[in-house]
Amino acid sequence: MRSQTPPCDDKGLSISPIGEEERDRINALSRRLYTLVPRVRITSLLAEVHRWTGFLDSFTHYRTGETAGDEAALMAAILADATNAGAERMAESSRGVTIHQMMLMIDRHLRNRPA
Repeated sequence: MRSQTPPCDDKGLSISPIGEEERDRINALSRRLYTLVPRVRITSLLAEVHRWTGFLDSFTHYRTGETAGDEAALMAAILADATNAGAERMAESSRGVTIHQMMLMIDRHLRNRPA
């Protein structure tokens, strides 16, 4: 059993190792929780979040300010950047999105904003 000393004091944060009996209970709980969470494609999740929030509309054309006309290509470009997969690899694994479509989205709609 873990010691009851506070995890954070004037010396910093202290985390004790997880004991074997705790590890078994944690793994069992983790397995139970994963059965409750539905498996969903990341693109479906992004599309759902966009329906709730409209976040894709924030990726405007760098010159005209218009929103992207091809949401699938924009989501693929965002995922390529977020996962470090790269546009070419993401285009190969995306259904219905070409490397050309993704590169247009990257060139016109994805850019770093000043902090």
